[in-house]
Amino acid sequence: MATRSITVTSTNVAFYEYDTARYLAQACINYARMELERTLDYQGNEGILIGDKVCEILNIEGSGNSDRVLKVQSSVGS
Repeated sequence: MATRSITVTSTNVAFYEYDTARYLAQACINYARMELERTLDYQGNEGILIGDKVCEILNIEGSGNSDRVLKVQSSVGS
């Protein structure tokens, strides 16, 4: 019983961390989109603090008003 309880708890924590990292990355994408709408010269390469977590906006590829590639990363827990 104890082993099953630990496994279920570990799985729940993993899902929570996965969801948190995914929402954090989505927030970074939204931030980068807003910055690109404000100025086309925005290049990314910065960390964004959201609550007590950080996501990173990587170098934005492309130029001008089309064909831009946004990449972000975040990690939560292990």
